[in-house]
Amino acid sequence: MATDVTTLSKARQNLERLCDKVCDRREPVIIARKGGRHVVLMSLADYRYFTGEQEPSSEYLNSLHTDREREKDT
Repeated sequence: MATDVTTLSKARQNLERLCDKVCDRREPVIIARKGGRHVVLMSLADYRYFTGEQEPSSEYLNSLHTDREREKDT
């Protein structure tokens, strides 16, 4: 199975859909950038698997989201 590849511009335009796709399929997506500094978008579950890290608490993740929403409102 081939890994999906997209450009940074397309990833920006479709970030929410792209994140859903990565989580639903449990397959990473390569985001190609000019200059060869490519990155990989993967689910948190897959990241934890590859790094062996513990899952951050739901409270912590929710607080990050809440903080970002507050920043948008100001």
